[in-house]
Amino acid sequence: MLKAGAEVVGIDFSDELLQATRNINGGGFFTQGGSLTRLPFKDNSFDYVFSIEVLEHIPDTEIAISELIRVLRTNGKILIIDKNKCSLHQKLFVPPRILIKKYKEWSNQWMYPKDFVFVEKWFYPWELKRIMKIYCKGVEIEFLKENGRLFSLIPQINLFIAWKGLKHE
Repeated sequence: MLKAGAEVVGIDFSDELLQATRNINGGGFFTQGGSLTRLPFKDNSFDYVFSIEVLEHIPDTEIAISELIRVLRTNGKILIIDKNKCSLHQKLFVPPRILIKKYKEWSNQWMYPKDFVFVEKWFYPWELKRIMKIYCKGVEIEFLKENGRLFSLIPQINLFIAWKGLKHE
């Protein structure tokens, strides 16, 4: 995006991550502290908003999406990429990845400790589409490609989904 001449704004509540991004070269990249459920921007501030593997870490998904839409200009584009609850493991195929995740959480092998207050969420394709349709027109789902023959034949079992839409007038 920077190479195309766009001004890019990144937001995170982690000072460490914000500091790490300050070394990105090329200018046009700005960072700001904040939360996806209370974005520190005025209404209608951006032509495009992207959320890539963020919603899975946010307790209130609908509030987060409404905030992304609030800062998006009318007819602006939103792209959300996150994990597919229906995905299958590339090597094992069965059980579904969500069961592997649940086992790892139960056995304290996941990125969050077993007793952590929050559990990372994955989404059914229709879940985010339903929420986005409240605020957007032309909502589409794209199952992102993974390596492997089966995964190219049945894209609905891939790990990542892209939800896309245009903000209503």
